[in-house]
Amino acid sequence: MTFGKKEFAALVAEFLGTGALTLLILSIKYTSLGVGFFVAAIAGIAVATLSLAVAGVSGGYFNPALTLAMWTARKSDTVKGVLYIAAQLLAGFAAFHLFTYLINND
Repeated sequence: MTFGKKEFAALVAEFLGTGALTLLILSIKYTSLGVGFFVAAIAGIAVATLSLAVAGVSGGYFNPALTLAMWTARKSDTVKGVLYIAAQLLAGFAAFHLFTYLINND
């Protein structure tokens, strides 16, 4: 697998999509709307919207478990799957720390 602009764009799309999804879910969960139904509804709407936005670039997985499932089904190669999972985990970690920073500095 060669690593060019398309592959870099796909990694950035996965990073930003996963980060936005994580930040949105954390934000909704810790408000007065933090009921399970609303969290699930917002997560579904966010995944649908983000997938429509970046599906042409990266496939719009946004979840390491989904990426692993696509690799298991042989819809993704190994290097791409590992890089996607690394980007997704890093994005979740960064979004969580950004959320805690914003909550603690109000």
